[in-house]
Amino acid sequence: MMKTNLKIFLFTSVVVLLLACKSNENKMLERIADLENLIKADSLQMPDKVKVTELINSYDEFAQNFPDNEKTPEFLFNAGKYAMSYNMSEKAIGFFDKIITNYPQYEKHADSFFLKGFVYDSQLSNIPMAKATYEAFIEAYPDHDLAIEAGYLIELLGKPMEEIIAGFEAQNNLNKDTTEN
Repeated sequence: MMKTNLKIFLFTSVVVLLLACKSNENKMLERIADLENLIKADSLQMPDKVKVTELINSYDEFAQNFPDNEKTPEFLFNAGKYAMSYNMSEKAIGFFDKIITNYPQYEKHADSFFLKGFVYDSQLSNIPMAKATYEAFIEAYPDHDLAIEAGYLIELLGKPMEEIIAGFEAQNNLNKDTTEN
């Protein structure tokens, strides 16, 4: 009799715990959807940084609590893009790293890899890390559309803007000369 009561208690506890987790998951999904809608409503202007930060934090909290949910990699990717847009560079890299490490089958895995390099390059001016990330991206995804871009960006790393512009102008003049002949 005692064993039966213990089994019933354990079963009931597990069911209650599972329902509570599902309820918390649904509440978090609703909160994320509400924040996304608020930000999309501001689409004509740059969304409020406070709202965006709250959304980033909600994405992150969801990913920590529900790493196996099918929406988690997309939430991490969105968090990375928003963090990148608001110059929260280290946070952006952290989100892209989570995707690279934990979600290799995610459809935007390659994009996450590329964007990580781009943040190192354009926001942090960390040339060694940008180069290493772009090279790792090209090695992992040699046929990806962004592999050529990553190669170009490696060539431009550390060059002053004037030198880059002069190079483009020289290339443009060379193209004009060959089309005129």
